[in-house]
Formats: sequence, C-alpha cells, structure tokens
Amino acid sequence: MNLHIDPDKMETFAKSSDQRQKDFNTQATKMKETQLPEDAFGRIPFFSHHLYSIYNDHVKVCLDGIESAATVMTGIANGVRAVVANHEAGDAAMKTDLQAMEDAMGNTKIKGMGQ
Repeated sequence: MNLHIDPDKMETFAKSSDQRQKDFNTQATKMKETQLPEDAFGRIPFFSHHLYSIYNDHVKVCLDGIESAATVMTGIANGVRAVVANHEAGDAAMKTDLQAMEDAMGNTKIKGMGQ
C-alpha cells in the first residue's frame, strides 16, 4: 500500500486550527471582560438575583464551551503534526530497512520497492 500525504497541506490545516484556537481564546477573553455585574438587572425583590443567576449560568456554560473548543483546536493541530512526523519517520525507517535488505543481498534491487 502506498500512502501519500502532503506535509505542506497538512501543516496549512494545522495552522488553521492554531488560528481557530487563538480566535476562541480571544472570544473567551472578551466574554470575561464584558460580563455584567450582579446589579445589572436592577433591584427587583426576589427576581433580580434569580435573573442574574440564570444569566451568569448561561455565560459560564458558553464560556466553558468556547474554552473547550480552543483546547480541541490545539489537540487537532498537534495531532495533524504528529501524523506527519510519524509518517515521515515511517518512510525513513522503511527506506533504511529496504537498503539494508538490498545490501544483504549483494545490492540486488527489489523491484517495486522504494524506486
């Protein structure tokens, strides 16, 4: 089986994941900077605290989701780069092994392998 990957295209994809991670982190920072104070909904007895609590819970869930997405983007970028590194290391090892086999057979070339 001849599996070919394009390391440059994969790195481009990894960089786009890096950029999405930065964008998610920027959004998370903006959300933290613009959270409303507890008295933002006024002072209505038995209601304003409850309304703020609902708002705050919603903001926390959204913020957790955005921060999780940033973490996932980092994992994707790292995973893509690991695939490229492993593929290249496997190719190099296969070439080394093939050369050792050819050398052991008196430089007999093995057709269809590595040419």
